[in-house]
Amino acid sequence: MSKHGSVSVTRSSKGRTRYEIEIRHDELNKLQIVQGEDEAVVWEKALTRMKQWDELWEAQKRALDQRSGKYHQAIRKRQGDAFAEDRTREAELLWEAVARLYEDVRKQRQVVSWQHLKQTSDYPAPRPKKKTPPPEPAYPVVPEEPRRDTGAFSPRLELLDRLSARRRGLRWKEAGERFAKAYEDWQTARQSVWAEYDIRLKAHQQVLRQIEADHRKALDKWEQARAQYLNERDRRNAEVDEKHTAYTLGKPSAILEYCDLVLSASAFPAFIPHEYTLNFEAGEGRLTVDYLLPARADLPTLKSVKYLASRKTFSEQHLSQHEAHRRYDAVVYALALRIVHDLIAADTIDALREVVVKGYVAAADPTAEEDRTLVLRLAVSKEAYLNATRKLSSVRSLFRKLGGVVAGRPYQAAALPTEAEGAA
Repeated sequence: MSKHGSVSVTRSSKGRTRYEIEIRHDELNKLQIVQGEDEAVVWEKALTRMKQWDELWEAQKRALDQRSGKYHQAIRKRQGDAFAEDRTREAELLWEAVARLYEDVRKQRQVVSWQHLKQTSDYPAPRPKKKTPPPEPAYPVVPEEPRRDTGAFSPRLELLDRLSARRRGLRWKEAGERFAKAYEDWQTARQSVWAEYDIRLKAHQQVLRQIEADHRKALDKWEQARAQYLNERDRRNAEVDEKHTAYTLGKPSAILEYCDLVLSASAFPAFIPHEYTLNFEAGEGRLTVDYLLPARADLPTLKSVKYLASRKTFSEQHLSQHEAHRRYDAVVYALALRIVHDLIAADTIDALREVVVKGYVAAADPTAEEDRTLVLRLAVSKEAYLNATRKLSSVRSLFRKLGGVVAGRPYQAAALPTEAEGAA
């Protein structure tokens, strides 16, 4: 997973403030320093690159897991030929993408859409919903009121009771007492039922009030967060407008950031690190790109896969060393030309009179005194590039035609002299 360090701030002798963040992805063996004059923009670029790395790593892990699972599944189901064909097709698609690295874009104009840089989405968190209230308590079932004229409260008169007025009076008195006791019990039960219902009703009303209060509180919090999000969105969109205006007016810092956006949008195969730093000399209209090239060992070499049914295994065919060297050289030439093309094609205000690409290869030995070696240099004016690309030619011949230089062959990673060494 991608990681980032803290923001470091430096100030030049002219009072300009620059922000830097170091980001890394250990599994992909990637490290990059993101720089800029706007802390928010630096963070945004850093987080965007980290997201790209994380997505790339997840895709690679899924591919490896899937491939491993498909491998064993293919053996079990005797579908080795189909699996081998899939692997071969993957390799072919990769090499087709590499072959189109420059050819696909040479007639395209990759201009940054300022409107696309703006955020238009609403606050992503959903509006809080009110909790569903519990049902109201059931209406109480009150016991039936005792009635004096029912059989239960009539005197039970036997023969002697009928013959004796005194005994008959006692029976009536007993019946009256039974009714009085039943009526008293009924009143007590009735009061108890209604009292219990009243308690449940008040508790239910309290729950309703609490649900309403919680919803109001959550809604207020959500509305505050949404307002903050929209304010921040509008602020960033206003910054985009300011940067667009600054770029249109030809301000150097805006031109540098625009060029960074252009290169950030360039899509390359996964084995290309796509790490760079930019420097713009406004007086000369010269943009210098220090670009980290893929090492020769990073170049994929798989050509095809065959299934050996008799052995229940797979045989991989790889590029010969000569072919791998040739293709690597073509990738390096194409990368240099692609960088120049993307920058010049997107230069809508003619701010770039010259683009200089310096290609570096990371040192294989981490303990080496220099962590990278300059192996390629291409300095070309906008006019010369546009004139030279009117006719089709191979990437190598176009690179040479435009004055590109390498020491020996690119795959050899031989060091070029620096400008200071060349002048000496």
